Amino acid sequence: MWTVVTTLGCRIDGITHEHIALRTVHSMGTTSLVAPYRYEVVDNGGRRFHAEIHRSPNPAPRRRPTRGEGYG
Repeated sequence: MWTVVTTLGCRIDGITHEHIALRTVHSMGTTSLVAPYRYEVVDNGGRRFHAEIHRSPNPAPRRRPTRGEGYG
């Protein structure tokens, strides 16, 4: 899983592939590469901010309820 975090305080979790995270950053505006996985973005309002792509740890698998616990 991948996460995109911006210096504006936006966080997008649960991105399944690196190329989708990269597309997400490029969809925020005009980008220029600052460092690996870090981009400077200028949005259509002229705001400048940085966006970083992070590899997030795999979430813990969901435990199935045992007999008698129910699904509720």
